[in-house]
Amino acid sequence: MAVGAELDSFGSPGFLKTRLDLAREALGIPGAVLVLAEPGGARIRVASGLAVITHQEPNQEIIQAIQAEEVKETGVALHPARKVPNLAAATRVEGVPMTPDRRFRAASIDKTFLSALVFLLIQDGLLGLDDPVEKWLPGLAPGGREITLRHLLGHRSGLGNLTEHPDFYDDLTRDPKRRRTPEELVRYGLDQPRMFSPGRGPLYSNTNYVLAAMMVERATGRDYRDLARERIALPLGLTRTEWPRSPDAGPDYARGYRHDFTVGGRWKDYSDWADPSWCWGWGGVASTADDLLTFFQSLLDGRVVTKESLGRMKDFRPPDGDFGIGSGLFRWGPAIGNDGDYVLGYQGLLVRYQGLDHVVLTNGPPTRLGVMNGPLAIWRRVLGVDPAGFGPKEESAQ
Repeated sequence: MAVGAELDSFGSPGFLKTRLDLAREALGIPGAVLVLAEPGGARIRVASGLAVITHQEPNQEIIQAIQAEEVKETGVALHPARKVPNLAAATRVEGVPMTPDRRFRAASIDKTFLSALVFLLIQDGLLGLDDPVEKWLPGLAPGGREITLRHLLGHRSGLGNLTEHPDFYDDLTRDPKRRRTPEELVRYGLDQPRMFSPGRGPLYSNTNYVLAAMMVERATGRDYRDLARERIALPLGLTRTEWPRSPDAGPDYARGYRHDFTVGGRWKDYSDWADPSWCWGWGGVASTADDLLTFFQSLLDGRVVTKESLGRMKDFRPPDGDFGIGSGLFRWGPAIGNDGDYVLGYQGLLVRYQGLDHVVLTNGPPTRLGVMNGPLAIWRRVLGVDPAGFGPKEESAQ
């Protein structure tokens, strides 16, 4: 099914709901929401699976059937994961159905908000795109005189990714509720070897956006999260968008889960596990699919920053080819958008492709072996698309 210029090309919401159910079940994801619309036009909203898991147990019938089939074929009992389509298929779950209005932690989609905020402040004359890190954060970053705000937003600083530091997740696991400072976060990136000299690349690094948020706060004397709310969320009417200061997910949230990756294993709820300061600056926003779509459409249609600023956000590197990194935006062939992986149970995707805008949010990573990006795989399966640049081909395999 090709993506058309009109929502009618997808048929009824019930048709999309059926495809979403099939995709989510095949990928082994607890719950998902899909919202799509023409720019400035009507929306279709569908949801699938569970927002909250209240009961789960191994599905012994499936496990035994898998094991019996393996003995029949091979004469030996192999690990059942060899036969199960996804590792969650052998876990029976019950709970509260997913609805399109649930709130999700949106992870690195926060980078799109922060980038837009930075360009608003540049338009105000409070920041300069070529301001060096050293101007606002003297002595913090080695090479800070050469690394500019432009390099940070476009992932061309050469700084290591803080979440890839060998100690980062060990430290987080030891004390997940402890509040972390921006200076502490950025140190995980600065302690790694420089990947390349500033201006080359790009190479994705969460460290860049922690530094950019610190520069925003130094230049304005304000918390960047308050500024994002005042300058972006409130003017656009994003009443369900927030930057949580507490680990507690409210009752309107979809709970976020991770599977223990065993056949018949359990989903663990990570919704309240860690203080959100661990992803300060690069992944802390929480929102709904409708709010994210409103923001995304407003940004790309010129209602958040000026045309000139948007052009700079869309300065993709490399400038040609199937994939490019901009400022808070990616280019995948003919598509443009951003995605986010909260690691602790949430994933999301924003994309504009062939005249339609889409948001996909999930509350657990896929348990189908070989698939990492659940929203991307759902988007491909539900809409029948596979543009160049959209990751490994096995994520579109049926």
